Amino acid sequence: MSGTAGRGAFWTLGVNAVRRLVRELPVSANSVAETSEAAPMYNSSQQSLIQTVVDTVSHLSEVNDLDVSWWEPANVRHLYPFLPVAWKTFGANLKTLTLTGSLEGLGQLASSSTPFVALQNLNLEFVHNVHSTHDVSDTRILVDVIAHFVNGLSPTLQHLSITSWAALELSSFFSNLHSFPQLRVLIIRVSFNKAFPSECTGLSNLLHNHSNTLKSVALRFNPLGLMAQSSSEEPLVHWMTEIAADQLILANLQTLQIYPTLLPGGFDAFLVYLRRSVNTLTLLTVRDRYFSYDEVDRVVASLTMPPPDKRLKYLRLNVHNLSARLLDLLADSFPFLWKLTLIVGEGWTESEFGESLSTPVRIHIQSIRFS
Repeated sequence: MSGTAGRGAFWTLGVNAVRRLVRELPVSANSVAETSEAAPMYNSSQQSLIQTVVDTVSHLSEVNDLDVSWWEPANVRHLYPFLPVAWKTFGANLKTLTLTGSLEGLGQLASSSTPFVALQNLNLEFVHNVHSTHDVSDTRILVDVIAHFVNGLSPTLQHLSITSWAALELSSFFSNLHSFPQLRVLIIRVSFNKAFPSECTGLSNLLHNHSNTLKSVALRFNPLGLMAQSSSEEPLVHWMTEIAADQLILANLQTLQIYPTLLPGGFDAFLVYLRRSVNTLTLLTVRDRYFSYDEVDRVVASLTMPPPDKRLKYLRLNVHNLSARLLDLLADSFPFLWKLTLIVGEGWTESEFGESLSTPVRIHIQSIRFS
């Protein structure tokens, strides 16, 4: 066999091996130097590298998990040579798609994509313009492009995650989402006072309309910034109380992750949600609110029924103080718990809004097994 023929056979063998092995593909444009031109100009070395990447991607037909990220809005342009080839090569096979970047970039990527006939898991994360004010063009992209893109996944979508570190008003986006018959997991992490400054009917409808299919929900709606005032949580408490009156919302969940606010009304609504899933909940994670012993006792009472609870397998709580009394309470109430995570420290209290605390977490106890 000639040297050229041997190299050709080796290349074919290597490509086939890589094609079979590669299932997950992370793509980042975060280290690419910015340029002011609308169309980036690449030197010959950069062009050669880009072509090599494109050629390689064209062989990765078995990829089913794609994670694309960029931090600066301008950098999304560096993905343009890659994306058409990616969509053509494995777009029809994708089961998981994660897009992390600016709103404008997400809109451009969503509008350039192929129909994803097998996509089950969608993760969208908005990371730019944290301090910008509401822009009418943001709403246009969110409704006309992003919501339209998400709605196109309706037949297959099982997992939807929306995270926003940007100052985006998301009411219109959620109001324009349609039905997802197979939706089982919903994760939303936004600053409630920024994302829903006026109304949140769309969010409530999404939870209500999918109450029969949702099994795992994460709602992390902390106000924007550590120096937020207690008044910034009042709209969130009002919404939590409002959906607590709808007996279908957050019922019969298997997993729940939530920030119950620092205000009494938010805590009371949180307890209502727990009672709705008392027969099904296996995992509970509470974020960013530190409980007293009496509050933990109320949480336990909402989760248990005689005899001691056998369903809950994982519990994560923040508490002000660790004591034998507290551990006895949890051991007696959840003897079949597999894992307990307690974050112990001062944390934040309602009266401490706006004050600067040193690191609130004092002790981290994990993997306590009672059985």
